[in-house]
Amino acid sequence: MPRYINKGGKSMKKKNTGKRGKKSTCKRRRVRISANGSYNKSDMKHNKDCERKHKQKKTRKRRGGNDDERKKEVEELMKKWKPVKGKGTLPETAANLTAKQTVELEKKEREERELEEWIRREEEERAEAEEEWRNKKYNAWVLGI
Repeated sequence: MPRYINKGGKSMKKKNTGKRGKKSTCKRRRVRISANGSYNKSDMKHNKDCERKHKQKKTRKRRGGNDDERKKEVEELMKKWKPVKGKGTLPETAANLTAKQTVELEKKEREERELEEWIRREEEERAEAEEEWRNKKYNAWVLGI
């Protein structure tokens, strides 16, 4: 039943503030115990479904980012991991692969810059030597030395 507000002699229908709207998350139920001591199956099923939905929401949030909790989970899994005979060593994580690729790319770019710098210096030295040689030739021709 809608609520009404009396404002300045006029009665107006109160707007819904959204506090009593549809719940977006599932709320866990307290599990009831029957007379024979067993747990209520419908409550157990409901709680299991809620937990599953909650886990799905968490993983969606974690997918894209740099989440510390996710890193800790991965580290724990890596600690528990044991190599299988004939399968090799610890598997590379995406972060480690990305870091290695970045380091290799930076190293390659640095080497290219150093090479370009060395070529530029060599060309400058060659140009200076050529300029000096031309000056000597010109001076020899002009002065007749």
